[in-house]
Order: sequence, then C-alpha cells, then structure tokens
Amino acid sequence: MNYFSSFLLVFISVLSVLSSNIVESLENQEIQFIRSGLNHFSVNFYKTLARKEKGNFVCSPISAHILGVMTIYGTDSFRKLELSNPSNISESEILLLQSYSQWFTNLKNAPNTEFSTANRLYIHNEFPTNSFEKLTEIFRSKIKIVNFKDTFRTTRNDLKDMELAMVSTGFFKGDWLYPFNYLQNRIFNVSKTEDVVVVVMCDTAPYNYGSIPHIDAKYIELPYGLDERNNLFSMYIIMPNDIDGLDAITEKLHEIDFATLNAPKRIVDVYIPKFKIETKLGFGAGMSDHFYNRIYQRYLKISAVIQKSFINVDVKGSESAYATFLEITLVKEPTEINVDRPFIAVIVSKVESIPLMWARITNPLE
Repeated sequence: MNYFSSFLLVFISVLSVLSSNIVESLENQEIQFIRSGLNHFSVNFYKTLARKEKGNFVCSPISAHILGVMTIYGTDSFRKLELSNPSNISESEILLLQSYSQWFTNLKNAPNTEFSTANRLYIHNEFPTNSFEKLTEIFRSKIKIVNFKDTFRTTRNDLKDMELAMVSTGFFKGDWLYPFNYLQNRIFNVSKTEDVVVVVMCDTAPYNYGSIPHIDAKYIELPYGLDERNNLFSMYIIMPNDIDGLDAITEKLHEIDFATLNAPKRIVDVYIPKFKIETKLGFGAGMSDHFYNRIYQRYLKISAVIQKSFINVDVKGSESAYATFLEITLVKEPTEINVDRPFIAVIVSKVESIPLMWARITNPLE
C-alpha cells in the first residue's frame, strides 16, 4: 500500500445568523486546549487568504481545522511514523479529541438554534479504515467505501493516486439579540477615492463597543440569541480608523484576543451595511502545505483543498429580543458607529472566544 498518496479536502459552510442558549461549557483545561490551537489556526488561516483573495470573501477556519484533525488522527501511516508506540495515542491527542467531542455535543444540544455539522469520508476500497472509527464518533462523520479507479477513468488519471476524500459541512442560523429597526441609504467609502451608496441596517441598543488602539481600529459586538445570559455567539465588526487601513489591521489580527474585547455596554446608534457573500476558495499545493504541512510533507500529498462558504447578514430579529433590550436600556446619550469603510466581520464562540468564521467586506454591493 502506498501511504504517500493524494487526497482532496472539501468543506462547505453556510451561515445566515446565529443564536444559542448553551449554558454548559467545557472544563477549563479543555477550553484552553481547544482555544489556543484554534485561535492561532483561525487567525493565520484568514490572514493568509486575505493576502491572496481580492475584494469580499468569507471563510470558515473551523471546517479547515476539523478536516486537518481528521486527517492527522485518522491516517495509520501518521501513527506509525509519528508515535514511538503505534498502538497508543499521546495524552495531548486524547485531550484534543475529547475536547472536540464535548464541544460538538454542547453545540448540537443547544436549544433555540439551528446548528448542524456533517462530515463524510470517502475512502478507497484498498485503504485501511480501522483508524477512522474514533473520528466517526467524534465528528459525527460517515465513511463510504469507494473505488477511485472508476474515478481515474473519468478524470483521465488526474486523480490516479487518490486514496481518501473528506467533506465537512456546517450550518448555523438564528436571530439577532437586538434586531435592527429600519434601513437607510448611506455612503460607503470603498477607498479614499471611491464611494458607493449602500443599504444600511440601523439600530439603537446597548452594545459592547470600543477601540483597539494597538491596531488602530474600532470594534462592536453584535450578539445573537434570546437573552444576554445565554448568548453564545456574537458577530464582531472590526473597522479600521483609516479608510484605507484594512490591510494594515489584518496583519495585526493575531494581537486581538476576543475574550478581552468586553467594554462596559453603552447605548450606541449602529449603522452597518447589509451584505451577502458567497465564496469558493480553492487552495493549491502551496496553500495546502501552509495549513497541513505535517501531513503534506511526511505522509500524504494534499492535491487540493476546496472551501465554499456563504454569509447573509440582514435585519432579522424577534419580539422577545426587543423586550430584553427595553429592560436594560441605559439613560445616556447614545454613541454612534457608522461602518462606512471596508471592514472585517468575525463570528465568535463566546464561551471559548474562538473565531469560527471570518468575512472581509470591501464593497457591500459586490
């Protein structure tokens, strides 16, 4: 069996809006184990794509990370080459797998939200499958045995060495905690020399809003869910102070810890463009090497990585969310944030402060 074989990674992420009432969390050790690894991977994933892609795009680092973990811990050749005792998994590996398992259980059981993930492994009928058994449990994945030789004939042998293909999909949907009340047409500065008229969502509510001085930017947290206490997901809008400053703050994103972006809430007049982005990202060998170098260099040749993501942000809200706003309104003159220039939107898991999805919006009309 030739273990230095090629495979294809595909992940599809669909995002509308998020909400959740999860009250359970992982143990502190597991949270930190997941958080440290995923935060580093998530930021680097976005930054690398931001240097490569032009204009608007959306991506899901969590899907990429899932497939990377599935590949590393599911390949017999990795265990035989990497571990001194091939019959054992190291303590850190066990902790990682247990952390993932608990995290996905919590997300799956969240009330008042639509959350689903699906992972499927297509394995060549001559490739060993026993090492993937744990993965099917943790990632709720299914294995399908296929004969890639039939595929070779239809692809003119372009995939003649393929042994394994993996697909990861995810879907999140929910409501804003504070629904936007009305729409306006406003100017959006694509650059210092170009502007367009866009549809802007408007609201006045108590928000976590503040500055990030070390990257010369401002942020606002837009929570999802039915109430403050059980808010699990939020969208963070990060806007540079300079109209043309998006590239500069992108290079400093690793300096942001979302757990520390927690300014005291105040009444804010918010103006944010509606946007809808669908992106298909195809990574060649160079990109695959960057994200999956442990596998690529030693065990498997990653021939391609494909991700398709979708994000739709609009005014959708609920009556109960608005009632919550009325209860905690502060008596203070409102501050204003007008998102009128290229910005970054990040979906963050609040309990672990892990960025799940990133979007760059340079022109809401595109």
